[in-house]
Parts: sequence; structure tokens; C-alpha cells
Amino acid sequence: MSKTESSKYTHRVLGRFVIEAVTPLAVGSGEKDIMTDALVAVDANGLPYIPGTTLAGVMRSAMKINKDDDVWGYQKKAGGKGSEIIFTEAKILNSQGEVIDGMLTLHEKKDPLLLEYKSLPIRQHVRIGHKGTTEDAGKFDEQVVYAGTRFCFEVEILSDKDDKDYMIKMLAHLRRQSFRIGGGTRSGFGMISLVSAKLVTLDLSKQLEDYLEKSSNLMDSAAWWVNRDETDKQTDTADTTRYTLKLKARDFMLFGSGFGDERGDADMTTVKASKIDWATGTGELKKNLVLIPATSVKGAIRHRMIYHMNRLEGNWATDSASIEKFKENETVNSLFGHINGKDTTPGHVHISDVIEDEVPSKLLNHVSIDRFTGGAIDGALFTEQVDDVREREFTLLIDITDYELKGNAKKAFESTLNDICTGMLPLGGGVNRGNGVFTGFYEPKE
Repeated sequence: MSKTESSKYTHRVLGRFVIEAVTPLAVGSGEKDIMTDALVAVDANGLPYIPGTTLAGVMRSAMKINKDDDVWGYQKKAGGKGSEIIFTEAKILNSQGEVIDGMLTLHEKKDPLLLEYKSLPIRQHVRIGHKGTTEDAGKFDEQVVYAGTRFCFEVEILSDKDDKDYMIKMLAHLRRQSFRIGGGTRSGFGMISLVSAKLVTLDLSKQLEDYLEKSSNLMDSAAWWVNRDETDKQTDTADTTRYTLKLKARDFMLFGSGFGDERGDADMTTVKASKIDWATGTGELKKNLVLIPATSVKGAIRHRMIYHMNRLEGNWATDSASIEKFKENETVNSLFGHINGKDTTPGHVHISDVIEDEVPSKLLNHVSIDRFTGGAIDGALFTEQVDDVREREFTLLIDITDYELKGNAKKAFESTLNDICTGMLPLGGGVNRGNGVFTGFYEPKE
């Protein structure tokens, strides 16, 4: 940057934000190991972090910035313009709510919350076909960061005037209900909430010394931000149509983990979740929590909505050819997203994981009986662990963004939700044995 270019930036607009992962976070590193197909990004301390490029990318997408935007910069062959916005990495907070930036000290390495990040949870994913079985190459897993994890990052705008309004505009997108970070954002991951937000504008002709006193290290700059302007953190729901399902479990529930238990009591166990709880002001990891994975719910809703769309459009399967033809639907693919070879269409439905307090579990024994001998068939005896969620109430959130749900699509989608609320569409595994039946109601709010 030349002296002429640098001297025109007479102001600095600064923002410091603390965000919390409402649902698990999956910001991938692009690497894998023998334990999982996808590892999250970690810093030099082995702690999860969010790269500045990720933050800039999701914000630029949310604001729908043009490729040749002057503020964000652009490249045109040999020419172009540098960005006037700087994003730091988002660094993790310890149990005391202090951001960790730089190598850990011996004392910080003993922080009880940071110790929990030595082993992160791994989520299993299975793509189920229309026959209810796993599709080829439809099994994979990925590492995720605990829900409740908090991160801190800063944004700086170089300007020739008091351009605080532009930072406020960015903040508005950060506050939006639809704002997600990382991968799997349409399958339960990446939902965030804004814990704190501070903004300040500095006129370098008068406040240069104040600006130079600020450290670029997020931990060291914490004191500099004390008594700076705190802004509104209220979530903005204007860009989303949200369906809230209030569900009460009728009996047991089984969302399989893919593993048996360590003691060998069960051949199949329910998946569990862990979450950072900040209710007392300090971060504490709660384990063994009930989990209703958004991926399982999304798959069930998508499959049933295809049925309702075909019903409403009068498409009936009369032979094997028509079965193949009607197991997919163009409207449903548009709403939920679709992959066709190398072509990927992102969906508009965001379903959030449900993570609730621990419940009792039960072991259920199953055996297949030979109808001729009356004895057990070899290899047909197994035991599964289920969550005893009888009479427990759950709240399931479904957000639809940038899509007008109308006509048959709206009827089919709401008929599907009604099926869940009347027990006609069970969720999870073992549904043919009575698991996963819910009753309740849903409320659409635009």
C-alpha cells in the first residue's frame, strides 16, 4: 500500500464479538485420520478455532457482496483493489470466559474446560435410501466442536470517514437467526448466538495514540475494550420462516450411535451429546445428554414430503418404473438441496440439533424366532439401549430461509410436520418396534 493510499484511511472502525455455538460446530481442516473422515481446524495449542477466512467468507456470502465491491476488495487480471476489512481468527474462550490467543502457559493448560477439548466428539452420518437401507458410499463421520463453545474475534474497517454504519450492517447479519458457520449448516451444525458485541470508531487525527495502544493479540487487547460501547445482541428473525415443533415422546427413542457399549451389555447404543453450560458464569462441560440429530429428522421429513408431493400432484406408483420416477421430486430437491454428480444445489431448510438433559436408558432384548421350531434363529439375538423419554417434551426448530413456501409445497411440508405431531411419522431407529413416536403440535412464525 502506497503512502497516498494509507494516508486516505483516516478512521478505523473496530468491533469485538463473542459468539457461542448453539449447536455443534464443524469448521473442517480438510484433513482426516484413522479415527474420523473429517477433522476440525485446530490452532497451535490443539484447540478448535475459526479461521478469519471462514468468518470473512460467510459474512461476505450473507451480505451478498458483489465480486468487484470496493470495501471487500477484488482482483481483475493485473489490477484490482485490496480489502478494507480485516477479520482476525476466532479464538476459543476458557472456563473463565477469557480468550486464548498465543501459546498456552502451564497454568492455562490445566484449565478444566480446555482439557475437555483434547478429545472432541465424532458424529456418524448414514444416508438412507427410499427402501430404508444405507445407500452405497452413504456412511461417513466427522469431528465436531461441542455446542456451547465460545469464540472471540475482532473486525477492523479502514475508512476515510466515520463508517460505523457499515459495521452495524455487518453486525445485523451476525445477529440473524439464519446465520451459520462451518459445514453441515443445513443438517444441524453451525448455529450461533451473539454473546457480546462492542463497536468503536477512532479518528486517527485525534486518537492515533489510543489506536496504537491496542494490541493485535485478542487476549492482550481485552483490557483495551473495557468500557467501550456495548451494542444490542438481540437475535433478528426477520429473514427466516421458523416452524417450532412442540413434541412429547410417547415411549422410547433410539438414534443409534453405530456402536455397542464398552461393557458389552448392548449391541447398539443411543447417540449422546455433550454441551458447554455457562449458566453459572463459568464454562462447564455437561455429558451424556439426550440428542435428536437434525440429520435424522431432515431425512425423515424429506422422504415423507416426497410422498405428500406425489399425493397432491396425483403421481401414483403402479410399477417398478414409476417407483423409480417418483422417489425424487424437483420441488423437494429445490427446498432441501440436491447433489447430482458434480452439481450441488444448496437447500433452504435448516434444522437444529435438539440437545436436552440426561434421561434414563433401558436395555431391550430382541430375538427372531424360527416359526417351525419355535427356537431362536442363530445370530438373531441382540440387545439395544434406548432412551426412556416417556412424557418428555422436546422443542424442534426448523428454519426456512430465502425460499417462499407456497402451494402444494407448503401443503406437503406442513402435512409432513403434522405426521410427526400425530405419531404417524416416527423418528430415529427401531420405529417398526414402537420407538420414536411423538405427539404434539407445530407453530409457523414468519
